[in-house]
Amino acid sequence: MSLAAIGDFVPRRNVSLKRDGEDFIVVFEAEDIIAFRSKDANTLRKMCRWLRYAITYDYALTDAEQKALAA
Repeated sequence: MSLAAIGDFVPRRNVSLKRDGEDFIVVFEAEDIIAFRSKDANTLRKMCRWLRYAITYDYALTDAEQKALAA
């Protein structure tokens, strides 16, 4: 990805998106603190983009991946 494509994006925090039972969580990398919890991983991804958090590790399955596993 070129620098022009990135634009002015400077991540504020590095976070991970993980599964915690039935929920998904956003965890701050350095502190290992749960910041947000939701039933929908896509909502958390959108929120992280809006907050300019860089998702360094995404352990949550997408809806399509979950449906493929259930079939």
